[in-house]
Amino acid sequence: QTTDSWDVTGEVSSTADPKIVLDLDNDRVEQVTRSFLGTHQMDIPAFSAKKVDGKKLYEKAREGQVFELPKKAMTFKEVNSYCRPEPQILQFDVLCSKGSFIRSLAEGIGQKLGCGAYLKALRRFYSAPYRLEDALTLDQLSEALGDGVVEEAVAKQVQQSHAEKLGASFIAMADVFPGMTTMTVKGRDETLLSNGQIPDELHRRLVPIQREVNRAQQSRQIKVLRGSSGGLLSLVEIHPCQRAKVKRIFNDD
Repeated sequence: QTTDSWDVTGEVSSTADPKIVLDLDNDRVEQVTRSFLGTHQMDIPAFSAKKVDGKKLYEKAREGQVFELPKKAMTFKEVNSYCRPEPQILQFDVLCSKGSFIRSLAEGIGQKLGCGAYLKALRRFYSAPYRLEDALTLDQLSEALGDGVVEEAVAKQVQQSHAEKLGASFIAMADVFPGMTTMTVKGRDETLLSNGQIPDELHRRLVPIQREVNRAQQSRQIKVLRGSSGGLLSLVEIHPCQRAKVKRIFNDD
């Protein structure tokens, strides 16, 4: 089957002869799936937040508009662990680039196999550098934090014990976005940035990055830490040919 959203939530748009699915051997299914390894220009699902002409695609789709689906480059680096628990169900693991639509992959596989397909379920195991095995369930988090309601005066006293209970799943804000360029400000510059003003000294240090952004015509964000505590202070955003702006300020709690 296929659906209009390319996943299980959509309306069924076509149904193939069941015999086509029953006649598919596993080697053929694996061959087709692996043909998507590498980078491909693929259709973006109609029910997605991608904007075209200032409007999200899902808004157009819900209004019943007919439009050509935009394409984007999607990279599938690995496709492993094939399993067919039922003739009409295919399970596998995918390692892909940021922004790739697994719904597009499922729809593409169905097209090549000639029977149609849609995404029934999706589970994310890894989003660099975070792994599912290091995460906590909501029940585990609730147990580690108790009732989760503490007076502000004692909040910092219990923070360390919470961190010990949470173990590797407790990530300091300063360690978030590990691949992002990091800078530190101190003294008066720290105070200025805390109030939403980018200090002149920080502007000067951002000049080489601004030049790279201008050449690449691609925006970047910079992580700025507090010199006083090492905590995350701000995210600064740099756009091509524009002065750097404060994206977000974080309290040092």
